[in-house]
Amino acid sequence: MASTVPQSTGSGTLKATAIVSPLSYWFALNDSNQVAGEVVVEPTAYSARWSDGVTTKFASGGPDGGGGAFSIDDAGAVFGAVVNAAHDGYPAVWSPTGTLTKFTAQAGYEDSFNVRVYAASNNGNLVGVSNESHTSTTIHWFYALAPGYAVVPVVTSTGAGFPSSMAINNSGTIAVGNATTPYLLVNGVRRSSRSRLPPTSISTTTVMSRARWFPRPLRETLRRPSK
Repeated sequence: MASTVPQSTGSGTLKATAIVSPLSYWFALNDSNQVAGEVVVEPTAYSARWSDGVTTKFASGGPDGGGGAFSIDDAGAVFGAVVNAAHDGYPAVWSPTGTLTKFTAQAGYEDSFNVRVYAASNNGNLVGVSNESHTSTTIHWFYALAPGYAVVPVVTSTGAGFPSSMAINNSGTIAVGNATTPYLLVNGVRRSSRSRLPPTSISTTTVMSRARWFPRPLRETLRRPSK
């Protein structure tokens, strides 16, 4: 059965449009009805974008490696991760034309779903996450603003109480979620989530979220069916 994406009819109502394409899984949707996801061509998984009936498969981590896209911005750039045969994982960005940029300094081990760009804003700002090894509980969160993508650390946490999710908006404000004390980072200043926000949206294009973080094999998680 084909997947469907809701599209505006221009009258304020939505209609379902079938995605007839080889996208194995899809995870995010932008306002141009472009979809970011993954194509599996055994033994490799590829980051991919579906747009107007055409699926574009992007560079991956090589044979016996993989890749996946979890966010997409308004320009059609996709954000996710690549993994190579040595089990090295890298948060990654693919430009609208498919140019791959790996965040090599933020590399982590494959056996973590959260070695990736976690979320992106409509204009391409991003937050990402990495770990130190498949046995480590030390988690590194970072952000980078488009178009230069200079990496800025947000927080490094070990054990219980570390952030479980993050989102970023067009102005670079970051929402940090955890089980006890969620907060905002506004121009680098930490604010309680109960504080009054400046007049800006904190919506992002990502559709992935989780209440808690659990280490798990990247390749296995990437291939789970969408719900």
